[in-house]
Amino acid sequence: MDMETVVNSSLTAVELVVATLMFASGLPRRRAFALRGTIACAALAVVIGTFMSRIASSSSAHLAGLIVLYAMALVFCCATVGFCCEATTWTALFCATAGYTTQNLASGIIGFVNQVGGLFPPGLALYAMTSLVEFALAYAAIYLVMVGRMNRDGLVVEEDHGMLFMVLVVIFAVIGLDVCIKSSYVAGIEFATFVTLRLVHALVCAFVLFAEYQMLYKTRLKTEMAESQQLLHDERRQYRLSKETIEFINVKCRDIRHQIRHMADGLGTVVVDLLIFDDIAQEVRVYDSTVSTGNDALDVILSEKSLVCERHGITLSCMADGSAIAFMQPTDIYSLFGNALENAIEAVGKVSNPEKRRIALVLRSEMGMASLHVENYFVGPLEFSDGLPKSTKGDDANHGFGMRSMERTAQRYGGTLVASMRDDLFLLDVAVPQPELPTA
Repeated sequence: MDMETVVNSSLTAVELVVATLMFASGLPRRRAFALRGTIACAALAVVIGTFMSRIASSSSAHLAGLIVLYAMALVFCCATVGFCCEATTWTALFCATAGYTTQNLASGIIGFVNQVGGLFPPGLALYAMTSLVEFALAYAAIYLVMVGRMNRDGLVVEEDHGMLFMVLVVIFAVIGLDVCIKSSYVAGIEFATFVTLRLVHALVCAFVLFAEYQMLYKTRLKTEMAESQQLLHDERRQYRLSKETIEFINVKCRDIRHQIRHMADGLGTVVVDLLIFDDIAQEVRVYDSTVSTGNDALDVILSEKSLVCERHGITLSCMADGSAIAFMQPTDIYSLFGNALENAIEAVGKVSNPEKRRIALVLRSEMGMASLHVENYFVGPLEFSDGLPKSTKGDDANHGFGMRSMERTAQRYGGTLVASMRDDLFLLDVAVPQPELPTA
């Protein structure tokens, strides 16, 4: 492998990995992220360099060999996302196809400008430095136009078989066309034809990026609709809860009136049923199930769920430091804790053993992280998909929303959500990095 092949393969590997990880910048990173990225670049450079040195430039199989090589590089980029970040298969496919398309778009434009303007610096070192600067500028522009907005809205890629079609489009349209253009230019095609092909290739790349962004937009609309439906459901549930509370209060007031009338029956005797006072005291304790954590939004949701647990004979043990999540929006707090406790209450409600009808919640600050741990017992089988428990209602599309919503909320703050099980105990752990406070 000569020096020119080493430089070109290394540059291509760096360009592909950086573009791919640029689209994955909104995902939770694994430990030693920079080292993992460096290893991925080195491994891809070896693969590209080895195959390039074995492909005969004058053979009839040259074009097919290049297409196969770059298709393998696309698969490698997909694996790189999973190696460096915590991502589902569909998210990794999105980042790989979008990153590969971005690299091809930038490569085509930069190559065209260099060829038209005759900008070919002498020496491999100067050529490598110039290429890296040019790609950095191109990637910065694409980041501002697409990736930055995508990260603000949240990178949510659900199972969509249209993504598999995009993989085929990238392989045959983006990669195949780019290889054909480069080979045709070396063969000496007319300049007008070369310009036309480069324009077509750029339009194809732009279309692929636009189509993938639309897929994200479609997913976001679906999520917002699901959130609206969930909010409407919560409002209806809150109305029913308030109505039940008023009815309980009215019943107890009526009981008190009857007891008072019975006490003053005019016969000079006082008849007091002590059981009714115990019942009233129990109800008062239910209505007084308020929680004080130092966070108003968290107090509301914990107080509400404590009331629900009390009425259903469920013990809720709560140790929560509300200041640990002071940086989170109240709506996100309600969504995260509300869904977590709602799922736990539903699961524990099916447990017949009174000793296991309990939920434990712990929220604390730990090494610069807001750590949430929820555990509860459950009965029946529990299956996992992409690290999350599948719905037990047999309708994942409509009833798996709560867990996915919690995961998206954690990811929005750069955190992670891990669900696991141990025997008949379900464990939920959420870790979100706390922003550093400004120093005086």
